[in-house]
Amino acid sequence: MLKDTGERLLPDQQRDELLYAEHLARYRFAAQFARDRAILDAGSGEGYGAAILAAAGAASVVGLDIDEEIVQHAAEKYGLDFVRGDVSELPFDEGRFDLVTCFETIEHVGAAARAVSEFRRVLTPEGLLVISTPNSKEYLVENEFHEREYTPEEFDELLAAAFPQRLRLYQQNWLLSAVLDERELAAADPAQLLDVEVSKAAAVEPGGELYSVVVCGGHAGGLRQVAVATGVFEAQRLGSEVDAWQDRAAKAEELLAPWQERAEKAEQLLAPWQERAEKAEQLLAPWQDRAELAERQRQEWELRATGREHQLEAMERSLSWRITRPLRALKAFVSR
Repeated sequence: MLKDTGERLLPDQQRDELLYAEHLARYRFAAQFARDRAILDAGSGEGYGAAILAAAGAASVVGLDIDEEIVQHAAEKYGLDFVRGDVSELPFDEGRFDLVTCFETIEHVGAAARAVSEFRRVLTPEGLLVISTPNSKEYLVENEFHEREYTPEEFDELLAAAFPQRLRLYQQNWLLSAVLDERELAAADPAQLLDVEVSKAAAVEPGGELYSVVVCGGHAGGLRQVAVATGVFEAQRLGSEVDAWQDRAAKAEELLAPWQERAEKAEQLLAPWQERAEKAEQLLAPWQDRAELAERQRQEWELRATGREHQLEAMERSLSWRITRPLRALKAFVSR
């Protein structure tokens, strides 16, 4: 079994998570372009997405991922063509594919502009790129595998260098309630479509979407020939906004834990220094007392030596002199 590192979706282990529905919705959206096309799924991960595209009638599907272990797993599980490679240096000839999909991958890539240029290179002149990335203004989960996250404007600027035609779409999660019959209620196969009507009662203004999804064409007018179905919904048993915030809160707590541990260690290191300071103050006090006593004795002998006994008598009647009398007696005893 593949290990869940947080870098990519593993359907068998994350089927009841909202994350699973998010990924399925993107591939289901792209599947409308799949029929009779040669497809590259760049950043194919576990392989479930390439399988969805193949089932939608693709002429051929090649999945590409940088991890050799996951490439082997995908090939064995789905029986499709998966190769190891870097999206910024694609190992394919120019014009090889009619459609390239790249979902939640570009933010993992340091040379993102180079990767977008590579997608353009391996596409036919009429080919399409369907690509997505989190909106950095709304996606608050800290992901150690992300090289850079993009605002929708930054993402559009990245794509514009290679793709003059771009159709910007928006992916958002919604709390969905449905009335279903017995068969539909028991369904758990994402490939099994339900005959339901969906409407929505909440609005999100553009720019507030969680993910940017963009359909890119390589030449002017190319996208006008594409009928885009934007209403793709995926409902999960736990797939609600509540679950999304719970996931985000749990991840925030995970990020907080090491800082709490560092604070506790700092306090532990500080404690002995505080203890040493307190001991130093305790050791300093008697030396200060002895210094004050010595100073008073010096003053006493100076007055006696100069014949100013009246000043000496005034000093001996003072409160401070009377208070320090036990210390002088102790010093006299110790010096014997």
